[in-house]
Amino acid sequence: MRIGGDSADQSEGLDPTFAIIPYYRFYFLNRKDYGSSGFFLEFYSAFVTGENTTYTDGTYRYNTESTTAMAFGVGLGKK
Repeated sequence: MRIGGDSADQSEGLDPTFAIIPYYRFYFLNRKDYGSSGFFLEFYSAFVTGENTTYTDGTYRYNTESTTAMAFGVGLGKK
C-alpha cells in the first residue's frame, strides 16, 4: 500500500496532493521453496486528490481546479 503526497512541478495535468493506492497480490502455480514467485493475479485501486491544470486557448492562461479521482484494476504477471 502506498500513502503519500507528492507535489510535482507540472505545467499541465494533475498535480497530486494526496494518493492512496492499496493492492492485493495472489500467487498461484508457484513453488513454495522460492517464496513469493511464480504467476500472480493482482487487484488494486487508487484514490487521488489534487489540482488539475489546463491550458486555455492561445492566451497563455491556465485554468486550475480541484480534482478527485478513483480507479480500479486487475493485473496478471510473473515474478
